[in-house]
Amino acid sequence: MTEKYYLTTNDGFTYEEMSLYELGRRLLAYDGAEITIDVEFTLMHRKPIGGGNFGHWDEVHDGHCHFQNEMLNSFQDQEAYQAVREEAKDMLIEQFALEFVTEGNGEGWLNIPDSVRAFDEEGYKKELQWIKENSDG
Repeated sequence: MTEKYYLTTNDGFTYEEMSLYELGRRLLAYDGAEITIDVEFTLMHRKPIGGGNFGHWDEVHDGHCHFQNEMLNSFQDQEAYQAVREEAKDMLIEQFALEFVTEGNGEGWLNIPDSVRAFDEEGYKKELQWIKENSDG
């Protein structure tokens, strides 16, 4: 099940529902900003003390997905390389969106004005409840 995220660009008068990826794309390109994402890989091998099998060290991961060393070493296959790069770009876009959701809008968020806010489902429900409790109606 895909989590839902909510974006308001007008201080909470209206909200749009979207995926984390779409939220990241919208925020990164907000107000016509042009963002380029470039991905490079560095793979480091570590050898356990006392030798032994160190195959479990041959992967790169961030909790969402991982890239096996075999895939990283097969970069002579340009299609595989591009697929890995695109997946890494998507992860970076989602990470940007997630940080915006968890940290809130404030100074340092590129060209995004204070009227833009984003929420996960729980935060969205809390925001709607706060609006309901504090509205004049």
